[in-house]
Parts: sequence; structure tokens; C-alpha cells
Amino acid sequence: RPVMDEVRTEVTARVDAVRKEFDQLLDTLEKQTEKSKEDRQRVAEVASRLDDAIVAQENSLGEARQKAAEEWEALHGRCEALNTRCAVLELKTTSARDGFPPERKDSEDETDLVDTPTSDARFKRPPSGARPGTASDVGDVRTPDVPTPDARFKRLSPGARLGTASKLPRPYAPGAYPDPETDSGTREA
Repeated sequence: RPVMDEVRTEVTARVDAVRKEFDQLLDTLEKQTEKSKEDRQRVAEVASRLDDAIVAQENSLGEARQKAAEEWEALHGRCEALNTRCAVLELKTTSARDGFPPERKDSEDETDLVDTPTSDARFKRPPSGARPGTASDVGDVRTPDVPTPDARFKRLSPGARLGTASKLPRPYAPGAYPDPETDSGTREA
């Protein structure tokens, strides 16, 4: 009987130890379960926030795409209007250019040109038979017996150099020198 009591005591002690260890393990499991629940809840909250951010980004991207499409349509309309305006201006320019007389080429003779009125006396065509010169810088020194209709082609005084006839003190006397168009060029005494 003492042996049975010892065995019973030893078995009871072991059972109490195992029960105590089991209770500790159960407490640990419950704590881990609670922590796992909290972790799951945190994960669910983070996932919900991510979903909301993704939805907001998609909405913002849709609005940006719509705004870009509207701006593109507006730019396309402006480009079409500019192309139409450029075509009209080009047509007007072509019509205006066709309305002007053709430009004179270098190979054309001056006798083929048509006199066009101009407000600038510097660009008037000299009369037929007139000799070019610098008579525009000369005073009234032409001979009275040879009238010229254009003041730019007045005859120079004897001994005058081109461009300096306006500084002469007086014109030469009529008949002092022969007219090169009528006489032989000999000087009269």
C-alpha cells in the first residue's frame, strides 16, 4: 500500500505538470490567435486603403484623359481654321500677284516696256533720243537753241566735269560750241 500511494502521488504530480503545461500552451495559442486577428484586421484596413487609392487614381486618370481629349479637339479645330485661313490668304496673294503686270526680265528690250504712271519723278523714263547723264545735278546750262523736255538731260557747260556743273559761275554762250548732233564738231571762232 505505501507503494501504491507513492505511485499515485507521482502520477498526480505528473498530471498536474502536464495540465499546467497544457494551460500555458492554450494561453499562448489564444494570445497568438488574438494577435493574428489584429494582424488580419490591420491587413484588411491597409487593403481597403489601397483599394480606395487605386479607385481615386483611376478616376483622376479618367478625368485627365477626358481633359486631354477636349484640348486635343480644340487644338485640332484651331489647326483646321488656320489651314483654311492660310488657303484663303494664299488664294488672295495669287490673285493679287496675277493682277500686277509681269516683271521685266534682263533679256527684254526697253522699247518693249509700257510706261506706267508713277508719283516719283526720279523714276520717269527719259524721252526717246535723250542721252543719259548727270544733268539732275546741273543748273540751267542747256543751250537755248536745243530744247529738252526733261530737266535731267540738260547739256553740260564747256569744260565741266560730270557732277560739278552746278558749281560753274555761268553757262556758256549760245553757239560757242557746235551741236554734236548737227555740226561736225569743229569749234567756231
